[in-house]
Amino acid sequence: MFEKDYLMRMFLQLGYILRKSWLGHFDNSFEELEEIENAIGDAVDMDHKLMFSLTPESVVSMLQIGDFDPELGGYIVRALFYEADLLEKLGRIGTADLRRAQANAIAEAYSVDVSIADASPEALEEYFKQLEEPT
Repeated sequence: MFEKDYLMRMFLQLGYILRKSWLGHFDNSFEELEEIENAIGDAVDMDHKLMFSLTPESVVSMLQIGDFDPELGGYIVRALFYEADLLEKLGRIGTADLRRAQANAIAEAYSVDVSIADASPEALEEYFKQLEEPT
């Protein structure tokens, strides 16, 4: 398992990229998708190009043999659903469907209770706000 400092850095990095995306701070859609995929790959400690080329079952298998920390599950599933929405808006339906299937497989494997609705910009903002509040 990862140490808490590493987890916090991954949470913050992913949150930063997603916020940047929904606030429209990318110059183009390609850059936006690349940044999101890089952040997800960094968070799961896997090359993003490899990860996103795998079937949903293979993604889970790779995470299970690696150092994936289940605490990242909620972030990763939300980010995958968010990216799927962006891909769909660009007409990349097949890739969007794959991302949703990958998200669902991770959610099931790690008992993450997250739905597609949890990946809207408003829901993500609320999610990150709650995580940043001191406990």
